[in-house]
Parts: sequence; C-alpha cells; structure tokens
Amino acid sequence: MSIIEEKPKDWSFVVHSAQLENGKLYNFDWRALFEGTIIYDGIDFEFLGDIEVFAEIQRDRNQIIADVRISARCKAPCSRCLETVVLDLEQNFRYFYTPCDSKEEKIAAEADDHVVVLEGDLGLLDLGDQVWECVIMALPEKVLCKEECKGLCPYCGKNLNYGRCDCFKNQVDPRLSPLSRLWKEIEE
Repeated sequence: MSIIEEKPKDWSFVVHSAQLENGKLYNFDWRALFEGTIIYDGIDFEFLGDIEVFAEIQRDRNQIIADVRISARCKAPCSRCLETVVLDLEQNFRYFYTPCDSKEEKIAAEADDHVVVLEGDLGLLDLGDQVWECVIMALPEKVLCKEECKGLCPYCGKNLNYGRCDCFKNQVDPRLSPLSRLWKEIEE
C-alpha cells in the first residue's frame, strides 16, 4: 500500500460557482478512489476504497458557503492491543469562499480557519483542499477496538482481551517497585 502524504493530485471536486443563483441551495455528490495509507500521529490509517463527498453550496452575493461532508472507510491498529479496527470516518465542515480585493481584507479573512480566500472572481471553485482537510480532521487521535480494551501484557505481549497471563502475577512493573516495597513494609 502506498503512503499518502498530501491531497491526491487526481482529486477534483469542482463547482462552477459563477452559475450559482444567489440564495439558492445546490447539492453536489462526488465519489473518488482513495486507497493508500496516511500516517497520522504515529498511527497507520489504511484507506479501503472510495471517499464520498457531499456538499451543500449556496451563493450569498459574492461569497460561497459550502457545507462539506466526507465519508470514508479505513483500518488502523488498536492503540492498546494492536488488533485491526475498521473505522467508518465521517466529518462535516462549513467553509466560506470569498474573494478579497485588498491585502487587509485578505489578512482578516485568513485569520478564520473556515474562510478560504479566492484570488479573482468566483468562477471555478475546487473543494479539493477542503476535502483533504476534512479527511485529516476525521482521523482519531486514539483508535480503540472497544472502550474497555485491556491491551497487551507488558511482559509477554499476550492480548489480555482473550484471557489473563501468568507472568503479570509474578512480576512488578519496575515503575511501581517503590510502592511494592512500601506495601510490604505496611504488611509487616
């Protein structure tokens, strides 16, 4: 599987915004092939096929408002037990596409994460960068196979979700050894 480090070059989510009527709501659906692995925060997310993109777009005078929703499927290792977990990713964002005439307007607009500054007029609008941003924002910081996952034994590596191991009873985590000695002193 290939490593994906940036927005795929063949992604094209284009809207002919010059043809949009003011105040009218338009719906757009796209599907794009999305296979490969994104390494995010040390976790390998392997994507399993298509990404679905849905956008509700409305023109408000010289500004375009786009509510973008992405849906994709990937798999990643559980952060505790390393078992493979299939994840259905969904993410929603609202973006405001606006042209800016002056440097001051551009600086003010770029201060808002949801504002996309356009060079020139509202002719063709490509949502590709924002779809990529939605994909990255949909990735969880921690993947769990289940909330109560017990993880792996730190000594033998056995998956504790499938049962206990014997080594855990006989050994003390070296970080807790001072507490173990203290406990023995209290018992005596």
